[in-house]
Amino acid sequence: MKGIPLLILFSVILSVSFTSAALDVTTNAPESMPQNFILNLSVSNATQKITTGITCDIVLNYGEGQVDYSNYSTSFLSSHNLSSLHVGTHTLKSVCWTANEVGTSTQLIKVTKTGETTGDFMETLIWFLFIAAVMGNLIFFILILVKLVTTNETVFGVLSAWGFYILMLVVNYQSGFLTTRYITTLSEVFLNLMRWSNVVLPIISLVITMFVKGTKQKRPIGVEEFTGKNPLR
Repeated sequence: MKGIPLLILFSVILSVSFTSAALDVTTNAPESMPQNFILNLSVSNATQKITTGITCDIVLNYGEGQVDYSNYSTSFLSSHNLSSLHVGTHTLKSVCWTANEVGTSTQLIKVTKTGETTGDFMETLIWFLFIAAVMGNLIFFILILVKLVTTNETVFGVLSAWGFYILMLVVNYQSGFLTTRYITTLSEVFLNLMRWSNVVLPIISLVITMFVKGTKQKRPIGVEEFTGKNPLR
């Protein structure tokens, strides 16, 4: 019977001697970050921080396992420069080990253009505003062409065209809070295309309309020509 406690004690000592101690691996990575970020890494054991004799493997994945950043170093690096990260949801995995200790850290991070995220309601609202801005800009582009040909442009038509262009600007800014670049990319394309067609062209159409109407009538151009409405009615 005396041999049983000794056997148990020997088993405990043996299991402890072959069990690796755990390292505490931490970073300053927030839940959401911008596309450029300085990642600080800290590794410690039960008694102190460790900066020598340690190997670390840092991997930042996004999408279907695509690597956005990777660093394997046998000499400890406390700072990592993450630059030009893809917008989206990332997984940051940090693994560090010494001769007899090992530690891991896994974090889920959302990378956005601004470094901040928005709620589901706001994300849905931004998509809705984007669709409205696209449809509005396309419809008013067609109207501008028609009014340019018929010389029937008004101030209200110009302001309405500008309004939908401004809406697209707002959508482009708000898209910086999303974890997808679709709206950002598409809104930038529309803004570049519509800068002339929906901002400059309406003014040209209005000037041509006023010039044509001014040459056809013998009185100065008034409110009715600019607005398309008779103020006396």
